[in-house]
Amino acid sequence: MYEALEKTAATGLPYLELFAWQKLSPDHPDAQPTAGLSATLQKDWKKKAADLGVKIIGIYSKLENPDSAKAMFEFAAMQSRSERMGFCCDTGHWRRSGLDPVEMLQKIVPRVKTFHLKDLDQFGVPRAKDVVWGQGAGRIAWILAEIERLDIQRPYFSIEWERDPNESIQTHAKSVAFLEQIACTYRM
Repeated sequence: MYEALEKTAATGLPYLELFAWQKLSPDHPDAQPTAGLSATLQKDWKKKAADLGVKIIGIYSKLENPDSAKAMFEFAAMQSRSERMGFCCDTGHWRRSGLDPVEMLQKIVPRVKTFHLKDLDQFGVPRAKDVVWGQGAGRIAWILAEIERLDIQRPYFSIEWERDPNESIQTHAKSVAFLEQIACTYRM
């Protein structure tokens, strides 16, 4: 997790979403950002983030089966819930599953909060590979245009890269540059 904070800071991005299975640091390889983390270690990683100028905006926890995923989506979609409860839109997994992200956004628009944004080399292929945003079949520009059209306010975008966790920061910086270039035409 400390490595992710450092890489995020190196790209100049101010926000980071953690994953519940991430290891805290080489000094604490068994510690993960979950409810069971000690108060001392929670304080340590919050200080590390603050020192690097990175704000933690959420912690992603993977649902293990379709029934638990369906239950979570139904729970989050309930209109009587707080406005703060919503969806993290994983555009890459939608594309891998053959789902159109623009259509998905239209279905869940009142509850859209964050994005695991990724571009892929193929559509509808479960093993599609990550590519720099704007260079693949992920239709990133169309997704951003739909976010604008639907008036989704202040979305958070996470760079999600599953091809190689050791990919260079320069590769991710190209995705950030693409987002900045496109987003400047929108009110995001």
